[in-house]
Amino acid sequence: MAKTGQRPPFVRLNRRTGELVLGNSALELRIRTRNGLSPHYLMDRRTGSAYADADYCYGKPDAPLPTLLEPPRIEHLEDGSLRVTLHARMNALRVEHVFRVTDEALEEQLVLTNQGESEIDLRDAAFGFARTLLDGDSVCADLHGCRFYPIPYRRETVTGEFQDLTPEDLLSREAGYYFWLWVSQVPAQRYPASAFGSEAWAWMEPDGDNALLIAKYNPNAMEWSLLEPFQRQNKTYLRFGGAGLWKQGDPEPAAQLEPGQSFSFGVTRFAPCRSGWKGAFYAFRAWTESLGHRVPDGYNPPVHWNELYDNPLWWGPDTPERRQQVYQLADMEAEAQKAAELGCEALYLDPGWDTLFASSVWAEDRLGKQRDFVAMVGERYGLQLALHNPLAAWCDVNGYPVEARRQSPDGETLPSLCSASPVYLQTKAERLLQLCRDGAVFLMYDGTMFTGECYDPAHGHSLPLTRHEHCMAVLQLIQAVKREFPEVLIELHDPIVGGTNIRYAPTYFLHALLHSFDELWGYEYMWDPMDDLRSGRALSLYYVNLAYSIPIYLHIDLRKDNEHALIFWWYASTCRHLGVGGKHPDPKVWDAHKQAMRAYRALKRFYSQGTFYGIDETVHAHTLASEPVAAGKTVAVLNVFNLAETELEREIRFRLSDIGLPDSFRVYCPNATFLQDGSEVTLWVQLPALGHRLLEVRAED
Repeated sequence: MAKTGQRPPFVRLNRRTGELVLGNSALELRIRTRNGLSPHYLMDRRTGSAYADADYCYGKPDAPLPTLLEPPRIEHLEDGSLRVTLHARMNALRVEHVFRVTDEALEEQLVLTNQGESEIDLRDAAFGFARTLLDGDSVCADLHGCRFYPIPYRRETVTGEFQDLTPEDLLSREAGYYFWLWVSQVPAQRYPASAFGSEAWAWMEPDGDNALLIAKYNPNAMEWSLLEPFQRQNKTYLRFGGAGLWKQGDPEPAAQLEPGQSFSFGVTRFAPCRSGWKGAFYAFRAWTESLGHRVPDGYNPPVHWNELYDNPLWWGPDTPERRQQVYQLADMEAEAQKAAELGCEALYLDPGWDTLFASSVWAEDRLGKQRDFVAMVGERYGLQLALHNPLAAWCDVNGYPVEARRQSPDGETLPSLCSASPVYLQTKAERLLQLCRDGAVFLMYDGTMFTGECYDPAHGHSLPLTRHEHCMAVLQLIQAVKREFPEVLIELHDPIVGGTNIRYAPTYFLHALLHSFDELWGYEYMWDPMDDLRSGRALSLYYVNLAYSIPIYLHIDLRKDNEHALIFWWYASTCRHLGVGGKHPDPKVWDAHKQAMRAYRALKRFYSQGTFYGIDETVHAHTLASEPVAAGKTVAVLNVFNLAETELEREIRFRLSDIGLPDSFRVYCPNATFLQDGSEVTLWVQLPALGHRLLEVRAED
């Protein structure tokens, strides 16, 4: 049902001209159905802005438009939306083009079927709306001042650089992406691409307020929303929406269609937004939450203490002899003592706790029985047990049956594991399940990198193994645990590049599926979290939180922190599941960490379960808006950061609705100079160099 003041979805078919017009209060789409199928005009009804103004691109810029095979099918759905299905043909390729209109958005989806007798190659094919980009040699006048903001990675996780684009940038800047192929030890590097890709885009208009969200969603294969300038009949256009392959050629299942084979690309959502690029980020977050990508009910992840930072094993060779020397029960109990002193809730064991690296078999000879270990840390220190569990790419192959290894094209057995080998999957699943039976409450799925091509026909996968099959094998290992132990938290590294600063797969990919994982990995900002923050790399976490409610897990090295607990609070604010480790040698800083942990634990639900709002990159709000409100009760917490090397006084202004509270609320802030004028709040805070202030917003009597 349309909201008050909104026009419900509509569709009109002009039987004389064959033109379809569909839309809602904000968007209008016009589709020609005669002399070739073409969704050719998309406009914002509120502002008059034309987003598409030329024939749709089906496959190639100069390809003839597909021929409509039957009259459009128009359906009124139970949820009040309208769906229009168009069937057309391009030689042997059957095109199903579906549009759905809701009160708030327009969605499109393409399904391609090979109805011919030979393979169709779609690796270079691209589909999408077309917008005139150049008028002569200059950008069209009505595009001056427009910007394109990638969602969620407005800041690149590898470099920290902003990735915003102007229309001029689309023509002059080289598109690309980062990739790392673990199995061949190819260093992480940026690869060129013909299109700019992101999970979504905010196309912001010159007024800085109105924006169009262009979001791609495919839960079944890796796919992105693409922007690409192209030439057609000596004119330059921008292609957007639609579908196409990107990065290393994903979605892989769409690259080639065998006779009779179909592929369904993901949904593209077009949603007009207000409040500029940030409003588009929030709209994207609300949409992905509606699709299941949200904080689980009752989510209360234990704060981890990671023993790695103070344990010499990691900082030298990992051999059986050194494990005997530095990874004994007494060593881990010493780490548990630190965890308890700081106020942590779980002891996280990184490499060293198992018999061989990533064997996932508890080293009983050094640590005693796992059940006894769990009882000891629980009874003496109030801690639970969390475990590091690398998958196939990062394992000592001697810990697994030889049948699990990769095979070369000429039949040679290689010294690495195949992620989709049935014997590997069975062996690993059995071991992970035993760890949960014996008391582990958290499993980190590290080592998720693509294991590379494998040609062993006994494994039952394609020859060679594909990236997509690798991802499905990773999902299989998650589901094997979650079916039996749904309460065990599972964190999943990127399923293609694993533990790096790079995000290859769409952030939501594999999440919210049945019996899937709970948490994302925090982009490997665990080693030098202060430098990651000050370089701008870890500022990317701010934008990810604006765009997603999927919890992020990260543990950080507290030895890199300062007396203001700057990095403690930055990562507490941007990672819903916090892990720490490394006792700072300066007692003053260690005391600051204990004080920070006490404050964090008291307000933990705001960070783990609350809604994240950004005033700017260095002012974050966490709100539990659905909580009952009582006088004097904290309704939101603010984290204010100073990343400069000099002291700073900040004046912070926001409306209560900017942090998820009703504008009618009366609030106060007990630990800052504070003024409320109607719905607008102003705070003044003094910040030390490289410092932080924690502020509570409370309901007034």
